[in-house]
Amino acid sequence: MKKIDRLSFLIDKRMKEKESTKQNLIASLKKEIKESQASAPTKAPTKAPTKAPTKAPQKPGKTNNPFRPPKITPAPSKAKKRQEDDKDDREEEYGSDFSFASEIDRFLRIAQTYEEGALQPVRDFWMNIPQDHPFSQHPILSEYGHNLSKEGYDYIVSKMQEGGGEIPPDMDQAGQEVQQLMAQIFALEATHESQLISAAKNITSEIWGIDQSMLEADINPKPGQDPYQGGGMGGEEQGNTEPPEPPELTPELKKQVEKRITINTLTQGASVHAMYSVHHLVEDIITQISPELLQMYSRLSGIATHQYYIIDIPAIIQAMQSQLGDTGIGWEHIEIEEEGEEGEPPMPKVVASGICFPVLCQELFKGVMELMSHHSETDLSEEEVRAVYYYADRMEDEPWYITVGPALWRKFIEVIPDDINLSQMIMKINQEAPERVTQIMRAVIQNPNAAREYLSGIAQEVNQEQDEVETWQDPEQYIENEPDDDDDQWLLDLANQ
Repeated sequence: MKKIDRLSFLIDKRMKEKESTKQNLIASLKKEIKESQASAPTKAPTKAPTKAPTKAPQKPGKTNNPFRPPKITPAPSKAKKRQEDDKDDREEEYGSDFSFASEIDRFLRIAQTYEEGALQPVRDFWMNIPQDHPFSQHPILSEYGHNLSKEGYDYIVSKMQEGGGEIPPDMDQAGQEVQQLMAQIFALEATHESQLISAAKNITSEIWGIDQSMLEADINPKPGQDPYQGGGMGGEEQGNTEPPEPPELTPELKKQVEKRITINTLTQGASVHAMYSVHHLVEDIITQISPELLQMYSRLSGIATHQYYIIDIPAIIQAMQSQLGDTGIGWEHIEIEEEGEEGEPPMPKVVASGICFPVLCQELFKGVMELMSHHSETDLSEEEVRAVYYYADRMEDEPWYITVGPALWRKFIEVIPDDINLSQMIMKINQEAPERVTQIMRAVIQNPNAAREYLSGIAQEVNQEQDEVETWQDPEQYIENEPDDDDDQWLLDLANQ
């Protein structure tokens, strides 16, 4: 694959270049108001008139409504009627309480900053992570979590504003809009499910560079809960039954927990980013079904992501834990064949179900990321894997991952070289030692050029291995999982430049 691995996710970057910033919108409004006020008389008459003054005719080229283009004013006898018509049109379009001040307030409300729009408990969590939380000692999230959360919020707000969209002011209004969107989407998708499933599998296979035979997908308006697991973020063993007491962690296992948390952050980032971007890559197929469907997908995905910043996450987690039942909108898990074909090892398969096309893509991406993450467990015992999942794959942390993951994922894919497919890069990252993974992610955030240079080295290593694999009886002989101390120091130095 050439450049689709990275460029496919950067479509939003090209779209974003076309939109105006909040400051430009507000400045433009203020300028129009100032010009409108400047054209009005600024000095009261020195003597009060004895009768109502006659309105002076408008000057040619002027208009009372700065939102309309300038037009030549008709004869004075028709000007009053036109002004009344303009007022009626303005009230019909903007409401009877229309004013320039209210318009500025509206734009300010739409373009809320992170500090204004994100709920206080969400901001407080990332500003001061509780000491008893697994994230509190995490080398990436404890240091960069607040900034990643802010970047994620700003990004989704800008996406929702494209085309003049507004931000739902509260969860009630957001819920009502989601219900309306889902009813419309269900109706449009109903007779095209096989076509959409095929499109989801095709684009997932193309982006990740994996065979479609490893993907099983379904669109189901009532997907319910994953029948393969009872919660958590991982596979069958990752959250069904917790040990009666928290497992003790050795220093080495603590590092594995940190690594797993980093991988989970990327996993949620990849899946959420897919939900609100992948449908643009199959635009031709979507618009053939309905020209309106693409915008509906974008709006639905935006609201679904934005809600994590405006809800009381700790409170909603308690509700989720007591009301899981059949309320899920999508799920994924990994299945392993009982026997391989013709002596081949059993092949894993990503099985995903989603309530609609964007959610199905989200679950497929999450499943592929989860599949690649199993490469990090080869040196751990079953008991150690359970201990790592106990601390890193808690269901109650999934909303927190969603608030920071997309921003970290976008930074990561921007530095991935073009000459390696996405699944190979993620697999290699998972094979790295915990300290190396931390150094790579720190470089991705602090020094993208250093990260790009290091990942280019990984790409060259993978390509070399692919060239040599046919001559090796056991490819694992030359796959190095342990970092070289010199390489560690080199990356650390670059990241801190």
